[in-house]
Amino acid sequence: MGAFNTVRSEQTCASCGRLSAFQVQYKYGELWQYEYQIGDSIAWSTKYKKSEAGKPGRPQVVVEGIAENCPHCRAEGGEFEVWLAHDQIVDVRPLTDPKKFIESNFIVPEKH
Repeated sequence: MGAFNTVRSEQTCASCGRLSAFQVQYKYGELWQYEYQIGDSIAWSTKYKKSEAGKPGRPQVVVEGIAENCPHCRAEGGEFEVWLAHDQIVDVRPLTDPKKFIESNFIVPEKH
């Protein structure tokens, strides 16, 4: 997967059914192994633009995320959506449609 960041999120394991704190890996912002929580603002590099994915300041972005193994049963963590608003992590949700990330690992939802 190369460089990525993680966000810690309480999720229910699909295998064992236990609620656990999962580390969800994703690629958006400055990619420097940062560890975030929901509510944190992500970092952007002022020096190394090649270490970035995406563009700062977007009103809303949904990023593909891959969870690390369940800390209880060690089953694969599954795929998630990391939701950002103006560079702040606002939510982590189970992936609803794997096809949405075929062309890019993040999408900018269109305004309605």
